[in-house]
Amino acid sequence: MFKNLINGLVQTAFDTIGDLKETVNYVQFEEGTYDTETSSPSYTYNYATGIQALFTKFSEDEKDNEVMVLKDWKVLIPSTQLPLVLKDSTEDSIIDSKGKEWNVRRYLGITGGSLHIFHVRAA
Repeated sequence: MFKNLINGLVQTAFDTIGDLKETVNYVQFEEGTYDTETSSPSYTYNYATGIQALFTKFSEDEKDNEVMVLKDWKVLIPSTQLPLVLKDSTEDSIIDSKGKEWNVRRYLGITGGSLHIFHVRAA
């Protein structure tokens, strides 16, 4: 009951922030099987398009030895917007509304099941 309410409130907040958010595409990398005949692995890419996202800087208390201040951003995505099952996200990428690719460095978790938070760096 409360999870649906919170998910709805997060989505309402994203709808309210207007032009602060942007529409992005999420590209999920999945390693497939290894083909012994060709001696090469197979890869799959899953795409989620038209995702609402908010790019924001790290606050002072969030900065650690992984964060490069001039290159890194946090990307917030409502869980209702991202239909993919997230795994090890370090090979994934986010394409912003200008076509710029951002590599996912870390998946920082999902707060209360309502908001995905990614640490990204320009590709």
